[in-house]
Amino acid sequence: MDRLLQDPGAMALLGREAVLRLRPKARSIPYGYDKQDDALVPDSEEAANVTAFFGMYRAGMSLRQIAEVANRQGLPTSRGGQWQASTLRHMLRNPIYVGRVRRNGMVREGEVPGLIEPELFETVQNGLTRRGKHVREPIREGPLAPRV
Repeated sequence: MDRLLQDPGAMALLGREAVLRLRPKARSIPYGYDKQDDALVPDSEEAANVTAFFGMYRAGMSLRQIAEVANRQGLPTSRGGQWQASTLRHMLRNPIYVGRVRRNGMVREGEVPGLIEPELFETVQNGLTRRGKHVREPIREGPLAPRV
């Protein structure tokens, strides 16, 4: 797609607007929601998956393990791809799932229906922070060990 935009021949043949229409649109609707009349409303199937993902993380599963379960079950992401730990981390950090919307650097309450309880969200946030702090032990032996 980006090549088409940079190819003067394609631009002349198709026209800039036609090339831009070919570009896939980014999904701005968070997983678990649909858009109706310019408002976000829960998508029942995806919302159940969101609740399950938060619950699995609270139960002690890693982000990678959750992604593997979702992929084995054939659940596509909102863009139709495979689940990755980074995708799940972004989802679990998103305050929209408790009804808070981030806009222009501010968080607003009540503009969107939440999918999970605030207590579950806070528990998961604490877990993400705690599990995200990896303490690496210094190398004491081998070729990479510091020489004294």
